[in-house]
Amino acid sequence: MKISKWLILLSIQVTILLSCQLLTPKQTPVATETDFPRATNTLRPTATMTEAPSPVPLTETPSFIIMTVPPGTILSSWNDIPIMPGALAGGEIDDGKGAGYVFTVRASADEVKTFYKTELGKLGWEEDTSMQSLNDSVRMFFMKSGNLMPIIGIPQPDNIMYVILGRF
Repeated sequence: MKISKWLILLSIQVTILLSCQLLTPKQTPVATETDFPRATNTLRPTATMTEAPSPVPLTETPSFIIMTVPPGTILSSWNDIPIMPGALAGGEIDDGKGAGYVFTVRASADEVKTFYKTELGKLGWEEDTSMQSLNDSVRMFFMKSGNLMPIIGIPQPDNIMYVILGRF
């Protein structure tokens, strides 16, 4: 009987202990401070003296921008706008904002202005604005039936003009 009492008491104690552990809320871990790296005395590379490289010779900057013409066929007219006779190269462009035609011609700024004033005048275009800068670039704007026709001439070496026609 003593053993059975002892077993009963032991089982009651084990049951109580187990139930206490199950009923006790689990503790969540608490964040603790973390050691961050600290500055230490470390060796750093030092600069060494070397010979200076030889200077690069200066080149002269051109007073003009050399423009390239898109490949294409040289036309006699583009969208009913005449192309200057004697065009050397030409091609259509489209930058997403409007179409245009670009060509090069051996001509002066005055020759470009005179040609387009005369030819576009015959076609009913009226000159709205015309400008010529010191470097002989030309900006002309013509209007017809609410349409704007810009003509821009940019001088290139050897008396070549890079001419841009647009239609907006």
